Amino acid sequence: MKKNMTLILGLVVLAASGGLCADATTSPPPDGVILEFRPSYFYPISSDFREIFQDGGVNYQLTGTCPVYWGQNAWVRGIDVWAGVDYFLKDGRSVGLGDKTSVQIVPITLGLKYFFPSLGKTAPVNFYAASGMKYYFVHTHNHSDYVKKTVNENGMGGVVEAGFITTIVDHLVLDLFASYSFKSFGAPSISNSEVEATGMNISGVNVGAGIGYKF
Repeated sequence: MKKNMTLILGLVVLAASGGLCADATTSPPPDGVILEFRPSYFYPISSDFREIFQDGGVNYQLTGTCPVYWGQNAWVRGIDVWAGVDYFLKDGRSVGLGDKTSVQIVPITLGLKYFFPSLGKTAPVNFYAASGMKYYFVHTHNHSDYVKKTVNENGMGGVVEAGFITTIVDHLVLDLFASYSFKSFGAPSISNSEVEATGMNISGVNVGAGIGYKF
């Protein structure tokens, strides 16, 4: 996660030091607090996860950003605090016996998002990049006698994201984005030797669109 955050900060510094800073047509990033609802398709990278839960599914997110600088420098004004909460629920079948199973994933995100100034006032579309921590709450339920029936796990992961945002009309904004989140859990400890314990990798890619309100 540290490497991802360093890469994004490096891109920001590189862009800020380039010739684009001298472009007179550059317009600033979106000002003010933005609250969004962002559905997306979650595609897990784990082949085991995809086999059990029939690939991915729809993820729902409530997210918001708030600027940390309100001055005149357009390149510094793009730094925002980023927070959000996701909800993912999917039913599946265990490998082999085909017993019913379900997973519920609720991560809470906190990080930084950088909105690049748009390069023209006629099409005020802002590219952005973000990186943050994700604290996961995961609940799985299995209808099988050979694995632990209920498993509750939580732990810290991370996320990197990139996208485009633009104002549709007045305070209404449209957001198109793609992100990669990463987290895996080891197998839980079980005292019953007849019950199998398995780990879970819930890392994956989200691609989606959001609608929001800019205050």
